[in-house]
Amino acid sequence: MADDRGDRMRTAEPQPDRVFEPLPGHPLDVVLDGGWRLAVRSTAPGTAQEELELEPVSGPAVLPGGMQRCAAALEWRSARGLVRRAGELSVRDGRLVLTGPVEAVVMQRRDFARVRCAVRVAVLGPGAPAELGCRTVDLSAGGMLVEDAALLQLGDRVRWTVTIPGEGELEGTGEVVRATPFGHRAVRFMALPDHDDRRLARFVFAQEREGRGTPG
Repeated sequence: MADDRGDRMRTAEPQPDRVFEPLPGHPLDVVLDGGWRLAVRSTAPGTAQEELELEPVSGPAVLPGGMQRCAAALEWRSARGLVRRAGELSVRDGRLVLTGPVEAVVMQRRDFARVRCAVRVAVLGPGAPAELGCRTVDLSAGGMLVEDAALLQLGDRVRWTVTIPGEGELEGTGEVVRATPFGHRAVRFMALPDHDDRRLARFVFAQEREGRGTPG
């Protein structure tokens, strides 16, 4: 386990105004007044551009009624809820183009999305003076549920290292906030470096997109 990183660590708490951009290939919807909706994907990573080219998931890039330009919104699901970015939609060279401010708004807020996954985690705390090796039951950008962790007690402050497929090791601190009779322990993340927070969010979003989200 690495030592504390001081100024490089930050508190990992819900940030209602922060909107994570969708991953490349993340499903998006173009929505017009009246309920017309079209599934699209961006041709470039992220959405932080004043002009965003979109291609339909299936079918041609056309607007209803033969329109060439109209007010529209781009919507996508994130770990914070339903996100919407408004702008003007037009048809150009066989592509749909959304122009306008890059600001996006979370329309429906919720706690961090949780996904079911069994990834390796090492935990060090008062109840486990030696590094405790276990696996996650579920994982989110705000915490994790780990199995075979009965040595950890409610309120324990811990350091953890999670090994994420495709992302490597992520490290941070947390607090044990829930215990089950089966030895599971829920750890709320307290601090982790910004770059690790982004890597964890990428993994959670990808797992949620594949249908591994948990209810509630």
